[in-house]
Parts: sequence; C-alpha cells; structure tokens
Amino acid sequence: MTAATNRRVCHVIFEHSVFDGRVFYKEACSLARAGYDVVLLVPEVRKGWLGRQYEQWVPPGETYERHGVRFETYRYPPRMPSMLGIRRTAARRAILAALHRIDPALCHFHESGLIMETVPDVRRELPNVRIVFDYHEFFLHQLRDRPDHPERITRFFPAEARLLESVDGLITVSDFISQYYRTLFDGPIATVMNCQSAQLFPPSPEPRSPDGTFWVVHEGWMRFNRGLRLLVAAAAKLEDPAIRFLLLGGLPGEELAWFEQETARLGVRERFEVTGMLPYEEVPARLAPGAVGIHFVQSRNSLTGVSNKLFNYLCCGLPILTLQHPVVGPLVGRADCGMVVPPDAAAIAATLDAYRRDPLLWKRQSENARRLSAEELNWEQMEARLLALYDELLRSQTPSGPAESLS
Repeated sequence: MTAATNRRVCHVIFEHSVFDGRVFYKEACSLARAGYDVVLLVPEVRKGWLGRQYEQWVPPGETYERHGVRFETYRYPPRMPSMLGIRRTAARRAILAALHRIDPALCHFHESGLIMETVPDVRRELPNVRIVFDYHEFFLHQLRDRPDHPERITRFFPAEARLLESVDGLITVSDFISQYYRTLFDGPIATVMNCQSAQLFPPSPEPRSPDGTFWVVHEGWMRFNRGLRLLVAAAAKLEDPAIRFLLLGGLPGEELAWFEQETARLGVRERFEVTGMLPYEEVPARLAPGAVGIHFVQSRNSLTGVSNKLFNYLCCGLPILTLQHPVVGPLVGRADCGMVVPPDAAAIAATLDAYRRDPLLWKRQSENARRLSAEELNWEQMEARLLALYDELLRSQTPSGPAESLS
C-alpha cells in the first residue's frame, strides 16, 4: 500500500479497556465513519480473548470487527519474569511485530508506561509512519498521587523526553495540558476533550423517574477522593425521603468496606443503589432517570481537566453539583447549569433539598445543561479537531527523525 493510498490507522493500548469510551467509542469509531481503515491493537493475555480483562472472546482463526473498527492483538506474556524488564521487552517486541504486519500510515498511542516506552522504537523501525500520542490526563499529577511517586517520576521524565522526540503530533484532553506541552513540543497539538455525543447518549424520556424518586447520580468508580465520605454524610442530613443516590459504577475494596459499615451505622443504606461497573452502551439508559450529577473529584490530576462523567451529565440534562474546581466551577457558573457547593455535608444536603422544593430551578438548569452540551461541549466538535489533526499529519511528508533502538 503506497503512502498516497494508505488510509490505515492503528490505535495501540495496553491498560485501557478494549471498548474504552475515548479510545474506541469516540476516536476509533469517528475515524472509521470518516473513511479511515481503523485497527485497534490490543493485548491478548489468554488465547482467544481480547484485552487484559478477557473482554471479548474471538474464536481461533477468526477476526473481530465492531462499528467498522477491526481488532488485532499482540501477545502480552503475564507468566514471563518481570525482572530486568524481560516481560515488558517481550511485549514491546510483540507490539512492533504486530505493527509491521498491520502496516499503518499513522499510529495513535495511548497511556504512559509500556505504550509510551514503545513509541521511540516504532519511530526507528517504521520511519515513514506518522505517530500521535494521546494524553488522556496529566501524567505528572497522576504519578504524584501514588505512594511511590519519586521513583516513578524519576523514570517518567527520560521516557517522556524520548517520546516527544519521536512523535509527529499530540492530542490532549484539556487546554491546560495542551498549553503545558506547547512549552516542550514544537509540532501540532490538538485539544480533544471527552465530550459526549447525543448519538451515543440520547435525550432521556420524561418523567425522569416514574415513581417520583429524585436520583442523585455519580458515574464511574466511587473513591474517597471522589467525595464518598461527603456523599454518605450528606445522605444522613437530607430531609426529603424521595432523594436517593445512584452510584453507576463500583467501589474499590477499602471504599466498599467503609461504605457498607458507615451507611449501616447512619441508617442510610436504603438511600443508595450501587450498580457495579457497567458496559459503556448501558450507561445512557441508567443515567436517564437521573436528576442531578455529582462531581466531587479531589485528586491533583482532576484539577487539570474535566471528568468524563461531567460531559455525560450535561448531555443527559443533569444539573451539576460540584465542589469548587478551577475548570468546572467557572463553567457551571457561566452556563447556570448547576451549583458549586462547599465540602460540607450539611450544605450539600440543603442544596439537594432545595432542588426538590424548587422544580423551576431544576428545570432551568437542566435545560441549560443540555444547551451547553448541544452548542459547545459535544463530541461532534471534538471529532472535527481529531480529523483535522489526522489530515494535517497525513498530508505532511517528513516524519520525525529516528530515536534510540529497543534494548
């Protein structure tokens, strides 16, 4: 396939779900609809299963395609020794071999760690392939939240320097991250936020909850640094028995044990429904009965962008209840699509009771949330940025120079 006719692009992941909302449902599916030949290269840990968590079974000798995206695999050997980087080196070689076989015009890489480390060797072995790296988050803040962060950060900086010498373009999830990398990288950078599309999250029916329950929704993993303690404490202070909490996702082990004990102690367990983690395509229907969306994220990493859940809430017309946040707070105030509350259980409970007492307030903010999604923060606008970057890179003819080889 010649460079002039090659429209094949390959997304490469290791840690993400093979059906990740950003990688698969938004970016890969958008590219497929735009006429690209899209391959998603994912790990195979056990023969016949796509992904590290055995997410999709594919019978031997068959291929798997979904929404116009073809899945290919590389072998990740979990039983191989990890000492001296043996397992990671084997996985990196497997990724390189798969890319030689796929023969893409452009490779789109996601994640730090193994995937980031592979990029310089792709540049060396496939010098004519355009390379994009996608910053889903600000890795430095993510690393600082880990207990072993000094060691990890020490390893991260040289790995990222090699990455930035190897790529042709960057994609980030927020303007903050784009501005930061413009100080380190001279090539094109596109901000592609995780906005939602009404095609994936269609408008919810009315009434929201036929039985009159006022569902306060949190989407995604519920952790201590996402407001779990505040939410449980607020539940104990609510006046209106119709207000309940819907946790669309799971709780990690420590959080789950605390949650069950504390809600039982306070006598509020019946106010909570916990679904466990859901397939992406089931989330819109579960959000449909929602009345208010919770955005209580408190980690360092969360301060540099907007959580995916917020875009889903807006698309479904849920007013946002958020703690003060450098991005979300001003956004909610400007659009009048929610409330900024202090990290105080009594204040949170009072705000939820106020929504129930004032349906006109709720209706106005719900309509404003939908309007903000439809007119400004929607995937269709982000898709245009993605396609523009791809077009720019594939029209250019000179890729970056070679980087050091695989060791």
